[in-house]
Amino acid sequence: MDIRKILLWAIFMISSLLLFDSWQKHNGQASLFGSTASAPSVANATNSKDVPTPVSAKGVGAPVVGATKSGDIAVLANDVLRLEIDSLGATVVKAELLKHFDENKAPIVLFDKSATRQYYARSGLVSGTGLDLPNHTLNFSLVKNSEANSFTYGAEKNGIRFEKTITLPKGSYVAQVKHVIKNTTKQSQDVTLYTELVRDGVKIDESHFYSTFTGPAVYSDSDKYAKIEFADIDKNKIKLPATQPAGHAAWVAMVQHYFVSAWIPATNNDKDIYAGKLDNNQYRVGVQSKFMAIAPGEQKSEETKLFVGPQEERLLESVAPGLELVKDYGWLTILAKPIYWLLEKIHFFVNNWGWAIILLTILIKLAFFPLSAASYKSMAKMKEVMGPRTMAQEVEKGKHLAHGEHGEQKRGHTRGKNLGDSGPTVGIQKAKASKGGGKLNADMKKMGRGLAKVAAQKKG
Repeated sequence: MDIRKILLWAIFMISSLLLFDSWQKHNGQASLFGSTASAPSVANATNSKDVPTPVSAKGVGAPVVGATKSGDIAVLANDVLRLEIDSLGATVVKAELLKHFDENKAPIVLFDKSATRQYYARSGLVSGTGLDLPNHTLNFSLVKNSEANSFTYGAEKNGIRFEKTITLPKGSYVAQVKHVIKNTTKQSQDVTLYTELVRDGVKIDESHFYSTFTGPAVYSDSDKYAKIEFADIDKNKIKLPATQPAGHAAWVAMVQHYFVSAWIPATNNDKDIYAGKLDNNQYRVGVQSKFMAIAPGEQKSEETKLFVGPQEERLLESVAPGLELVKDYGWLTILAKPIYWLLEKIHFFVNNWGWAIILLTILIKLAFFPLSAASYKSMAKMKEVMGPRTMAQEVEKGKHLAHGEHGEQKRGHTRGKNLGDSGPTVGIQKAKASKGGGKLNADMKKMGRGLAKVAAQKKG
């Protein structure tokens, strides 16, 4: 069989299998290839490295960390996303995707700050002068806004008032987070806002059949998209983008199979991206926004997006530039990405994944039809060329068979003479057999003459 045909069928079957598996997962079914999940060994505590140091002030030590206990939990939810917010740091400690389900038909839990998992989003303020400012270790007071699906948290320390207003619009995987900084001191202050994602280094929902990326990812206008391996963070071998000036996009994300979370800050301030390892198998990636010279009594703010949701390309494209790049197809990217793009386009028109897969299969078959047709034509020509040659070989084989039987007849007659009475009987039997051989020989000769006549007619 033509090797190209085998290769095309292999690509088609693998792609179809992976598409069906993704469809199963999209509808909350178990993966065809199984999954493995292990509980990380983490502690629900902070440490002296927990609060980031401003990237622009390398020599300044991190502030002393405050309480480690949890605060009060408030729930912010819409029809697709449910968030739990801890008043300690106004940290998003749990996120459930209400339209995506695990094998037990329960909503997928992405963020989870517990004894067995560590994955959450937080923000706070740091100062290049070492001044202790409101950060994720401080308890925030909660004010429920009159606006639907919106909470405001506030805290003050050393004359700096810090407020976070978290709004979750209906039908959205993006929480709008407005950070407001007010200087109540009598002197100008340089303040840095940090927004970061913290996650343990354990891969969950990992397929036995193929592997996808799990870990931090960063994006900047200067260096574009880059993934950061947990192992590279351990070895301190990561390369991060340079400072992004105001007006340039920069964001950070935590990626795992099928889902992603990301902080996307506004572009009105200079940005620095950072990443590192915390104690007890915890890693973080974040972005810092610099607020320079906030005058006494002055207030400044920044709008930030917190995305928590599925890796759907059209959705990701609408949230931030380059965010669709987090979608990881593993080692089949070169095949799966264009196929999935086409599948989404078909689904947009038919609004049914089953029919989309069927139509995609038909389109792939039509796309490869010229190759298949060329292969069939080549096989037909080869058969036409090899046909007379094969028949000639059969004729020669018949001649050799007939000669062999004739020789056997003579040998049988000779043995008959030597054996007395039994000899003639054996000779007669061989002679009868030779008649069949002679007839076969005549038939083969006749067939050979017919083939020669057909060949001569074609030449003529």
